[in-house]
Amino acid sequence: MSGALSLEYLSAIGLEVSHSAHTPPQASKVNKATCEGASQALRPSAAKVESPSSSSSSCTLRVLTFNVLFPNSETSGVWWIYKYYDAGAAATPTSAGKVDVTDWVQRSVLLKQLVQRVDADIVCFQEPWNCRGASPKSPDSGDPAQATFNSDFAFMKELGYQGELLEKGNIRPATFWRVEASRPEAAAPEITEAPCPKRSPVERPKISKLCASHKVNRALVSLFEVSGQPVAVVNCHLTAAPVPKERLATVEDALKAVGKILKEAAAEAPPKVKKGKNAEVPSAVSVILCGDFNGTGGVVDSFLTTGEVGPDEAPGLKKKSHALQKFFDCGRGAGPTMVVPNVDTMMLRPPEAQKPLDADLNVLAQQLRGALKSATGRCDENGDVKALSSCFDEKVLRAVNEQALTAELLEKLQHCFERVKATPSGLKEGAVLAENEISGTQVNWWLKTVNRQLGRGTEFRHARELQFAKQAACQDSADTRLSEENSDALPSLTFQEFVTVWRQECDEGKFWSVEHDLQKLCGSGLHRNGALCFQERFDYIYLSSGSMRLLDADVVALFPRALGGEDGKLKSLSQLGLASGGINSFILPNAWHPSDHLPVVANFSL
Repeated sequence: MSGALSLEYLSAIGLEVSHSAHTPPQASKVNKATCEGASQALRPSAAKVESPSSSSSSCTLRVLTFNVLFPNSETSGVWWIYKYYDAGAAATPTSAGKVDVTDWVQRSVLLKQLVQRVDADIVCFQEPWNCRGASPKSPDSGDPAQATFNSDFAFMKELGYQGELLEKGNIRPATFWRVEASRPEAAAPEITEAPCPKRSPVERPKISKLCASHKVNRALVSLFEVSGQPVAVVNCHLTAAPVPKERLATVEDALKAVGKILKEAAAEAPPKVKKGKNAEVPSAVSVILCGDFNGTGGVVDSFLTTGEVGPDEAPGLKKKSHALQKFFDCGRGAGPTMVVPNVDTMMLRPPEAQKPLDADLNVLAQQLRGALKSATGRCDENGDVKALSSCFDEKVLRAVNEQALTAELLEKLQHCFERVKATPSGLKEGAVLAENEISGTQVNWWLKTVNRQLGRGTEFRHARELQFAKQAACQDSADTRLSEENSDALPSLTFQEFVTVWRQECDEGKFWSVEHDLQKLCGSGLHRNGALCFQERFDYIYLSSGSMRLLDADVVALFPRALGGEDGKLKSLSQLGLASGGINSFILPNAWHPSDHLPVVANFSL
C-alpha cells in the first residue's frame, strides 16, 4: 500500500501517533477484528509496478447503501412488515397465481436481483436485523442475531460477498464486500449505459477487509484495502428521534473509530525510512460514510461538510470538529430515497392545530395520557400487558381523541367500528350490547384480522389494558383476571375506547400500521391513488477524499415498464424525471421493490 497509512499522514490529519519503538496493539480496543494481518498489508512495498492493466487509476469502486427494511423470515421473529404494504399485497396476482409479496421469501428474491444487477464492490445494509423480533441469547444457541442474519442473507454469499453484522446494540447495520475468488459469472446481459454499467475485470478493484470496529452504537466501521489503497467505510443508521446531539454523537464516534483503527494498523507497520528524490509520497486515506440518516441536512451534514459545528447549530451542543478532509455529499440532487403514503397529517393533528381543552377537562386528559403512557410506553414484542389503575370517563376519552385525531380519521374509524360490530358477538342468549360497544369476541376478531393472530402487537396490548381495567373495576382485585384462553369473555370496548387504541398507534408514529389496518377493515385507507407521496432524502453517501474521486451517484431501482423502466434494467430517478420529487405514481414497498427506501449507488475512481 506504499505508505498509505504512514505516520506522517496520520499526524497530518491530527491523529496522535508515536514515532517511537513499536508498541503491540491491544486487541480489546477493536472488537473481534483487531487489524490482524493489516500490518502486512500496510508495509511499504519494495517496488511499485504500474501498467495499464494493473494501475489502480483504471479501477472503479462501486458502493451501494440501502435500508432493506427488516427481514421478516420465520426465524427473525419480525412479523409486522406486511403492514408497510397495501393490505391487498398479501394476495398479489401473478402468472403463477396469487403470491404474498410481503413475505421474506419473495422480498429476498427482489433484493438479490437488485444487488446482483448493481454489482457493487461494497454493500452497506441498514435494518438487516431487528432486536424486537429476536429470541433471547442462550449458551447453547449462540448469538441468535448472527444466526438469523446469516440465514436471511445467505444469498449474498451466493453472489460472491462476505459480510459482517455490527455486534452490539438494537440497531445493527451490516457491511458486505466482494470476494474476488468467489465472484460469480454475471447473469445479466452486457450493459454499458448508466447507471451501473458493467465493468471489465481490469476496471474492478481488488478488495480485502483489514479490520473493523464494533464499538460505536448504530455504526459499523470497516477498513479495506482497495487495489492497494486504504479505504475506511462507515455504515451507519442514525436515530429517527429529534435529538441532533445524539445523531451527531454517532457520526463523531464513528470518525473517532476510523482514526483509532488507522492508528492501530499504522502501529503494526514500521516507520518509513526511505528519503530523497525517489521517496514514496504518503497517500491519503479515503473515508466513505453512508447509511440511513433518518433526516435531511442539519447538524450532521454541517459537521461532515464544513468540518465543525458549534452551539448555534442545536440547543446544548458544544463545539465539535473532525480532522479529516471535509466530506462531500455524493448523492445531492439524485432524488428522494423514501417514498411512502403521505398520511401522517391526515391522521394526527399537529400540536399547533389541536384545540385547547378547558382547565378541568385538561387536568383529566393529562392524567389519562400519563396512565396510558406509563402502562407500556412504546411496546415491542416483549412488552407486557399491564393493568391500568382505573377506567376512564367516556367524556375524557372523547375529548382527547377528538383533540388529537383528524375528523377524516375519526369518520373512517366509525366505519371500522361498524364493520367489527357487524361480526358475531359471541354473547350468551339474551345478553345485549350497547349501541356504542363491541364484545370481547368482536375485539378478538378485530385484533386477529389486523395482526393475523392474537397475542401480538401493540394494538393487542393496548386493547387488553383497557379490558383488564374494566374487568378489575368490576371485581375485588385486579389479579382475578380472565385468562387469554377465555378472552372472548373479557369486557366489551366502547367506540371511544376503540378509538383510543388507534390514537395510541398514531402517537407512537405507526401511521403505516394504521393505514394498513384501515384498508384491512374498511377496504380503503386515507391515501388516495394519484396523490403526492411523502418523499424525502434520508439515505446518503459522503466522501472524505484521499486519492478517490466521485464519478457519479444515483438513486436507483428495477422500476417496472409502467413507470418507464425496462425488464431487468436499473433506472435512476433522474432518468425517469423524478429526481426533483413530485412522485405520485408509486409508493414503497410494493410488488417490485422490497423496502420503503430506495438504494443509493456511487462510483468512485481510484
